[in-house]
Amino acid sequence: MGRRKPNPRRRERASQPDATSTSRQDQIQKSIAFSWRRMLSLIAIPAVVVAAVVAWFISQPIIAERFSRKGDQAIESGLYELADSYYQQADSTDHNDGRYKIAQARVARMQRQFGRAREILQQVRSFAARDSVKREALLLEIQEGNARQHHEQFGGLLNQYPDDVDSVWHAYVEGFENEEAIDLAYKLAESWIKERRDSPLAHLKYAQLAQDRTDLSTAQRHYQTALRLQPNQRDAWEGLTQVALLNYDYRDALQYSEQVLRFDPENVEAKLHRAQSLTILQRDDEAMSELEHVLRLQSENFSARFDLANLLIKHEQAAKAIAVMKPFESEFNNDVAINYMLALAHQQLGDDDAATLFLQKHLDGGEELNRLEMLIENTPEPQRDFSFCKSVGMSYLQVKWDAAFRWLDQAAAMQPVDAALQNALADFARKRGDKVLEAKYREQAELVRRMLNTERAGQVR
Repeated sequence: MGRRKPNPRRRERASQPDATSTSRQDQIQKSIAFSWRRMLSLIAIPAVVVAAVVAWFISQPIIAERFSRKGDQAIESGLYELADSYYQQADSTDHNDGRYKIAQARVARMQRQFGRAREILQQVRSFAARDSVKREALLLEIQEGNARQHHEQFGGLLNQYPDDVDSVWHAYVEGFENEEAIDLAYKLAESWIKERRDSPLAHLKYAQLAQDRTDLSTAQRHYQTALRLQPNQRDAWEGLTQVALLNYDYRDALQYSEQVLRFDPENVEAKLHRAQSLTILQRDDEAMSELEHVLRLQSENFSARFDLANLLIKHEQAAKAIAVMKPFESEFNNDVAINYMLALAHQQLGDDDAATLFLQKHLDGGEELNRLEMLIENTPEPQRDFSFCKSVGMSYLQVKWDAAFRWLDQAAAMQPVDAALQNALADFARKRGDKVLEAKYREQAELVRRMLNTERAGQVR
């Protein structure tokens, strides 16, 4: 067989690239390009996440500081519950910054919740600034009633933080007050005003001390000065409300109590003052509505139930009045005012037997009141010792609770280390509807009980 002649067309086709080969190369190049793009995208995702995390960490202190500033503003207005809420939010946002815990301890101290303040400081000792914790702990000890013991440190504490001297003045004034050194507290408050004429807190504290001395005109003047300096100061509006009620200025008391509620809409004491003013001004429907609102907030509030029941009887709603007082029937079994009210209610309903029963209990309570009055009249001042004041106070707590505080308070001044007495003061505060004061006395009763148990345990050993 002869050799085949070359075919020019075949040689031409052989020299051109194969279509299949070209397609495969394109795919390989696309695959490589896709892989690079994917790799770059995978690298970019963590970069975005890292950037977000970094931004989050950077923003936390900023957000926490905003909450802290809101807390500072709330303190200036006397809105301690709100301030505590803001500081808690600041702490949860940036819990490594001990300043916010210390601020919470300060709020507790301002509210006289000394046990809680101490607990918070204990929590923060391990990581907060040592000097700040030490200072707050010292102010707490002073305010609890150790102002005399630390009087030499007064000047040093003022110089330590020039921008926060009001905290020092306040702690010492209240410290003397809690030591029953009222004259010293009053003089120190006067010095505070001379040094800090533009301090709303100085004028507020001085007004409160003047009110305790029944110097109502001085109290009113300094409450008004505090409000001129800080118009949102809730405690100053509350003070003006109390002064107005003591002066029988019910229209002013109504206006002032409404100012308190503007800043603190669920303030129970302000609601009770408003209801009292409305009742005197014969706006009974509004007063009853306000009292019902109080009971939705504090169902056990005695003052609200008692005042509401009286208004209901006045408007011939005796059955509702009896239902309102039902929770207190056993505890206030001998209270002359309640028994008289229930006698009227049952008489209004035509239940003469029940009316007679409650009227008799009212008369029996009246006899106990007469006995107490005779006992007080026949006991000279020098003989009114701790046991006498405690006994009279606890008796009044049963038959005429609102007359009990004077005697229980005198007994506490003579001998505060008595758990039963502190619990009696707590009962009075609860009947008055003052939850903060009740908590304070309950805490003191528990401290006394623990202290006495420790002493007994030591004697047994």
